[in-house]
Amino acid sequence: MSYEGYVQLLCPEGHYWVIDAADDSEPRCHCCDGSVAWSNAVDDTNCDTFGEIDMTPFVVSRAIFETCNLGHVHEKGSDVYRIPTPEETQKARCYRPGYGGTPLVPIPLPAPQAAKHVPIIEELLTRVTLLEGKVNRDK
Repeated sequence: MSYEGYVQLLCPEGHYWVIDAADDSEPRCHCCDGSVAWSNAVDDTNCDTFGEIDMTPFVVSRAIFETCNLGHVHEKGSDVYRIPTPEETQKARCYRPGYGGTPLVPIPLPAPQAAKHVPIIEELLTRVTLLEGKVNRDK
């Protein structure tokens, strides 16, 4: 089974761009040739864009457009975004529950009370693994 997806990126100057997940070249900003300051992987294997972040809330300034004397519209500057914190990134991750451009829906975060059970579950899994190993050796 293959993985399909893309990566949302921001450079230190706040320029946003997207690359294919299979692109193994070093990502550089299309505006300033800067390096990556923030990234977010989006899994599109099941066509649900799992993990996509709507960047609209992070816009600091909008692109500037000018019309030249020939009547053509030219972009003079790109949108600039602030870099989300790790907590903002986690809370902003979404998915599309249906095909065909359905609206983004937030990914449910694990309940805080579930976190206290993780060490207990890990301990139980370790014990089961050890028991399975003992049973297999005894056969």
